[in-house]
Amino acid sequence: KKIAEVMEAQRKAFIDGLHAKGKLFFADLRPLTQLGKVFEHVMEDPGLQEAVCLDFNLTPIRTRWIKSLYKGRPVHFYCSNHPRYRAFLRHQVYLFTAAGADGIHVDDGGGALFAFNMGGGCFCRYCMAGFRDYLRAKYPPARLAALGIADLEHFDYRRVLLEHADENESFQAARKRKEIPLALAA
Repeated sequence: KKIAEVMEAQRKAFIDGLHAKGKLFFADLRPLTQLGKVFEHVMEDPGLQEAVCLDFNLTPIRTRWIKSLYKGRPVHFYCSNHPRYRAFLRHQVYLFTAAGADGIHVDDGGGALFAFNMGGGCFCRYCMAGFRDYLRAKYPPARLAALGIADLEHFDYRRVLLEHADENESFQAARKRKEIPLALAA
C-alpha cells in the first residue's frame, strides 16, 4: 500500500473512533504553518511554490510571522486565486471529508487578502485577470474611460502602481495619502 493510503485509513479509523464515542472531529488545515509532512509537501511542491502571491514588482510576498527558513527558503503567501493552490485546498478538503471530518477550519487561507494587508496585494496573472473582471462588472465603459482605462483587456494595474511607488514602503505611504488610483484607503 502507498503511504498516503495507510495515512488515509489511519485518519478514517481515528475519526470513526471519535464518532463511536459520540464526539465530533473538526480538522485544522494550515497550508502555511502545518507541521510535518503537509508543510514539507507544500514547501517541496514546485507547482505550489509557483502559486505564491506576488507584489507589484513581481516578488513573492513573504509571511511576516514565519521568520525561520525552510531549507534556506522563506515561506510565502499562497495566492488564493491561483489554480494550483485552489486544487491543493480542494484535495485537502476531500481527504478530510472522505475520512469523515465533521468540519474543517482553514487557517492561513487568506492568501491574496493577507497579501493586500502586508504587501499591497497579489499581482499574479490570475489576480490581475480577476481585477479586470471586477472592474468590468462594476463600471460601465464610460466610467472606466473616465478612470483612465481605455482598454480594459490590456489594462495593467501593476504598471499604474509603479507610477506612484517602487517598493512596498513607498506604496503603503502613498496608499495612506490616498494617492493610489482604484485602491481602498488604508
